[in-house]
Amino acid sequence: MRASPGRIVIFAALVAGLLLPGGAHAAVADAQAVSVSLAYLQAHASTWGIQNAAQELRVRGVARDSIGQTHVRLDQVHQGVPVVGKQLVVHLDTNGAAVSANGAFQAGIAVSVQPVISAAQARDAAVQRFPGPLGSSPAIELVLYPQGGSVSLAYRVTLRDDAAPRKIMAFVDAATGQVIHGYSDLRTLLPGGAAPPATVSSGAIAAATSIGGAATGTGNSLYSGTVSIATSRAIKGYAMSDAARGGLQTGDMGDRLFGPTIIFRDADNVWGNGTSGDRATAGVDAHFGAEMTWDYYQFVHVRNGIRNDGVGPLSRVHYSKNYNNAFWNDGCFCMTYGDGDGTVFSPLVSLDVAGHEMTHGVTSSTADLIYDNQSGGLNESMSDIFGTMVEFYAAAQGAAKTPNYQIGEDVYTPGTLGDALRYMDHPTQDGQSIDTFDDYNDRLDVHLTSGISNNAFYLLAEGGTHRLGGVVTGIGRSAAERIFYRALTVYMIPSETFAQARADTMQAATDLFGATSPEVTSVGQAWSAVGVE
Repeated sequence: MRASPGRIVIFAALVAGLLLPGGAHAAVADAQAVSVSLAYLQAHASTWGIQNAAQELRVRGVARDSIGQTHVRLDQVHQGVPVVGKQLVVHLDTNGAAVSANGAFQAGIAVSVQPVISAAQARDAAVQRFPGPLGSSPAIELVLYPQGGSVSLAYRVTLRDDAAPRKIMAFVDAATGQVIHGYSDLRTLLPGGAAPPATVSSGAIAAATSIGGAATGTGNSLYSGTVSIATSRAIKGYAMSDAARGGLQTGDMGDRLFGPTIIFRDADNVWGNGTSGDRATAGVDAHFGAEMTWDYYQFVHVRNGIRNDGVGPLSRVHYSKNYNNAFWNDGCFCMTYGDGDGTVFSPLVSLDVAGHEMTHGVTSSTADLIYDNQSGGLNESMSDIFGTMVEFYAAAQGAAKTPNYQIGEDVYTPGTLGDALRYMDHPTQDGQSIDTFDDYNDRLDVHLTSGISNNAFYLLAEGGTHRLGGVVTGIGRSAAERIFYRALTVYMIPSETFAQARADTMQAATDLFGATSPEVTSVGQAWSAVGVE
């Protein structure tokens, strides 16, 4: 019996140590898929420069999709050390036969995996290069880090403070102790944000809440009008907790940087008053946004929650004071919203922001696009794309919201009507984003390079002419979102480039509509229009 479409099973060990949910039959089926995949790659070893597939590849996961195919992700390792960003994906047909593979593999690695400096020395070098608050001891892992055509043995040091918020990925050369690269891995709505200083590590993520049977509440939101939200009966009233959607909950951070999130409670199951004067109002928007994001992925893409495991996230509102950002955190499986300062932002709890941030979680559990360089721009773009599609979906379900291809228009500069944080239909309109690969360089923030694929998606869905002249025949949002979702979850890899994204979306369109279909033609037109060949 086939697993649920798109089901992702994360492996904790190599093939010999597989332990999967669903009983022995599921374990045998997935183990067989892995075995077939390794044999396929060994048979095509010269294509990738593989010497021994079983020794050089480590299972990341197995996914089964909605058209009956199976996809096995395998990370490259060298003498047991992971090679950053290098991954192969093997694709099996409905009969379990391997038919193709895609990805990236670093051939001919000859670097010693014996470090010269200690992990403690690497930690100290990273802390010195990236000073700032630390909520816990840095996580340190020995990796092989590709740069250009070479590979260096390095320590990957993660500097994290959930209260600040802050998450820095630093790579320290394991021979010289020099920091060779670093970037922010905090998945935010916009670059940096006005993060307040913090000197104390974060406390408990959520306060315990006693919940009973399901109920339906009335929410008076800031941005979506009056909406119905799923709640649960609790002691002396109701809790903003949705058992039907994986137990997702919404709570109040109390304007604090850290400490427990207090799940919203209410006596009569009528929440908020449509203004910021009632703290529950922002909670309504966040809760409704989480529910619409859940429903969008379930009913459009047959995905059972963000990680496809049936578990709902925690939404935290009223984070800090005047915080001009929102962010997703894989560690707490939670999304956090600031209230804004009232000038640059109002509370950042709009539908597209909710969909954007929680899509970062979807990306982490599938392609795991590295939040840096081209893959980082694609990571941000996937969140913009699917956050926008959540907005269209919610409007179709009756939300009092006119959907569009603008990002954050409800929350950005509340005193100025008609503007937005980003524009998928015209990325350069914000004065910073780029909309052609000719303008790309690695020094640009990932939020700004997202305009390349954002505009490709817009042109694919709606059709039109790029400002530089490329003409695209639109195929409609439904087809476009299916193609990009399949590319993200089936074909894209952590170190994805824009050129690879072009190839992967064209392959996804081929899978769904056929190699000679108009959809495939339009995908090619869309990427060519933004300068990606």
